[in-house]
Formats: sequence, structure tokens, C-alpha cells
Amino acid sequence: MLVGMAACTGTNIPQETGRLGHARPYLVVSEGNLANEDPSRSVGLWLITSEDASSFEEYAQTAAQAVLNLYNLYQKDFTAVRLIPGNGVDIAYAQANFAADGKGAAGMTGSAPAKEHYWKVRASDRELTERELTIAALWSAKQQDFPQKIPWSSLSYDAEALRQYIAAELDIPFDEVQMLQLELREYELAQSFIDQTVSLAAKRIPGNPRTEIALESLRGSVNVGNSEKVSISALVNAVPEEIKSQFALKYETAEDVSRDSRWMAFSSWRPYTQSSEYQQLLELCQQEGQSVWPLLFQQLDSENPRFAGGLIMDATLPKYLYYFEEAGRKSNTQTAELDLFAYIRELLALFQGGNHEK
Repeated sequence: MLVGMAACTGTNIPQETGRLGHARPYLVVSEGNLANEDPSRSVGLWLITSEDASSFEEYAQTAAQAVLNLYNLYQKDFTAVRLIPGNGVDIAYAQANFAADGKGAAGMTGSAPAKEHYWKVRASDRELTERELTIAALWSAKQQDFPQKIPWSSLSYDAEALRQYIAAELDIPFDEVQMLQLELREYELAQSFIDQTVSLAAKRIPGNPRTEIALESLRGSVNVGNSEKVSISALVNAVPEEIKSQFALKYETAEDVSRDSRWMAFSSWRPYTQSSEYQQLLELCQQEGQSVWPLLFQQLDSENPRFAGGLIMDATLPKYLYYFEEAGRKSNTQTAELDLFAYIRELLALFQGGNHEK
């Protein structure tokens, strides 16, 4: 969730530098837990999925691209990504790490090659089969139903009982049911890519996100094209009345709060995002997912497009970060600033393309 975005300083990694040709579209599905013994070091782990990635190079570059995009967004000292199949299956097709502070995954320098202090990417050579995916999904979902009876076991569940259950459920031989783990091998990023990203990371201010989009383009009214207005209007008509009603009430309340002078005492940008009213509106948008997008798009043509634009960013990032970056690439922006409506067009195309999900 992106809340309270700061204005840009233009020191992010340029689009041409940060573009990997074999990276495929991805979605950020959740944030994971990452062990960190140094409280002064900021770290982040995200899980992503990609329906289009299907080869060693595509897995590797998609994961690396996601790491770079997430680094640009949050400026963590250490950013990690696991590319997984989805459907509750936490088996990595690829893993990528970027240590902007040059201290590697462990948070320290050592005898490893210098490039490994910054980038490390590994990927699988193959996809899981449908049967393997089904087994892995059941293995993950049903572990808690088979508690471990041996106190000294390293597993929290009874693996043999779980295997018997899955074999019976799928009507397959017991021996074919195994805990799956894909072998990942090292992927070599181009040295020029490593050099450029490391050089730019060295100029950062640790812990200071500086590539979050500025909403400068929304200070005035937004010039929404007629064809886009027609498309948005048709999409709004298809939204269930109950969702429209809830959205309208929460949106009006939160927007009124954003104009309240009591928030002017705070120094953070868009301080009203910390209010309970805004959080309730954001929760509704995230809960309803794409179902509420047409109502958000419609508000860009209102008297307060900056409020609507900020809400759209908060409700869709980092999940749709790939499309945010695509918008910047297509508009050829060489700084951190981005025409927000270019991103809206990406989301609108995604919605109209039938990729509907919460």
C-alpha cells in the first residue's frame, strides 16, 4: 500500500537503464517476511506472479525487473522478490535480490564477488506441471489438518499423513506425492546493467523514497478525452448500486476530511491519508479491487483530481507496479515525474481487456 507519497527529486533509475527485455508483466500479490538483525537497515520482500513468464530467462528477468521497480518505489537498502506460480503455492520460479547498500543479503561485505554484494538472481529452467501444481496447492492448504505428533521433528506437520491424504484425494500412487522444490540456477545480469543500477543507488539517501510519483499534473483539471469519458461512463453503469452507494458516501466523507485545516499542522505530504475516514475509503477500494476502478477513474474529471489520483495510486500500488512502470516508459519520462493519467490509461486498458480480479 502506497500512502503519503512524496514529491519526486528526479534521481531514480531512468526507464532505459531499468528495462529488461525479457521481463514479462507481473502482479505483486503480497509482502513477505524477511529476517533482519540490523534495525538501521531497511529491507523488503515481495511475492509476485506472472502468467506470461515461462522460461529461465523470462523468470529471471521478470523477478529482477520487479526488484528494480520496487526499489525505485520504496528505496529499501535490500529488496527481494520471489516469483511464484500463485494459487497459494509458495514455490519459487525465480528469486532476485538487490542490495542498494552493497551489503548483500546478509547485510555485510565479505569474500563474495563484488557484484554479489548488490545483485543476485536465480531462476528455474522449467514450469511446474498441472499435477505438480495441484499437489503443491494441497500440500500448502492442508498442512494444518495434519499436526505433527513427534515433538523432535523439524516439521510442524505430519508429512506422511499429508502425503497419504493427497494421494487418496487425487487418486494417484503414494510415491508420486512429494514436497516439491524447484532447482534454481544463477542468472548473470549484464555488467552494464549492474554498473548503472549500482552507480545510481550510490547517490540515494537511505530510507528516503524519492521515486514516488508527484501529482503535479493534477493541480488543475484533467483533460479526459471524450472516448475515455464514454468508456468510463459505460463501466460506471455496470458497477453494482450497493458498491456505488458505499463508495460515494466514503469518498465524500474522506474528501471533506482532506480539506480540513487541522491536517495542515502535519508536515507529511497528503497527511489526511492517516485519517480513519481515508483509511476506510482505501480499505473499500482494496477490498472491491477492480470492481471499483470505474468509480475512481470517474473522479479524475471532478473538481479535486489530486485527491482522486492519490487514492488511485494508494489503491493499486504496489500490486500493479508493472503497469505503472510501463506508463512511464511509454511516455519517455527521464525523471521520476510521470503523467498520472498515462498510468490510468494502462489500468483502463487492463480492465477493458478482461483481466478482472480483486
